[in-house]
Amino acid sequence: MALIRSAAAETAAMRETTNILGQMGAARATSESVQGPRVCLKARAEAGFCEARRACRAGEDGFKPSGEPIPPAKDVRP
Repeated sequence: MALIRSAAAETAAMRETTNILGQMGAARATSESVQGPRVCLKARAEAGFCEARRACRAGEDGFKPSGEPIPPAKDVRP
């Protein structure tokens, strides 16, 4: 009988952990979609994602590393 109770308790704990992780993932996805790609890229760069950091440094995301927008290039054709 004790074995059945411990298995049921373990299953309940696993379900609770799964629910919590699912809620955390949903919250992260919601915050990223609300805050926009720039905030996501900055957060990823701060978290140590090399590709995002490289893109941020190179200005490929349209912003300087300081967070200021990169002005559009001027047309210098005659």
